[in-house]
Amino acid sequence: MSVIRPLKLTVEERQRLMSWWSTMEEAKLVVQRLCSLVSELRLNPESSYADGMILFYRAVSEISYGYAGVRGGVRRALTTEYGDELRLNMVMCQSFAPKFSVDAKILLERIAKQITGQNALFIIEQIRKMIFC
Repeated sequence: MSVIRPLKLTVEERQRLMSWWSTMEEAKLVVQRLCSLVSELRLNPESSYADGMILFYRAVSEISYGYAGVRGGVRRALTTEYGDELRLNMVMCQSFAPKFSVDAKILLERIAKQITGQNALFIIEQIRKMIFC
């Protein structure tokens, strides 16, 4: 078990951490919107039946969890909670988004091939704009 110790940062390191924090704050709205669109797609009668929908929903949920984990880690990094376990958790959480975003992209296209309803296709197009940017 490692000892929890205060984080000592140079001015430049603190500025980089605060820049990262600001980016995470901006990403919050994107992640919330993505989760909202996916929930809307999952509940839409034109698309809820699609094969792979639950896996797609889960992949996007993992992106959200990864984002939240990194955000929490950055916040705690500015307190005395920063230690080896927290660093490991931040790295693990940060690795979620790229892995699950690939899964989400593949699953979205699989779902899109099964959908013909205009409302669901509109939602799919909005999701594409967010995850294929």
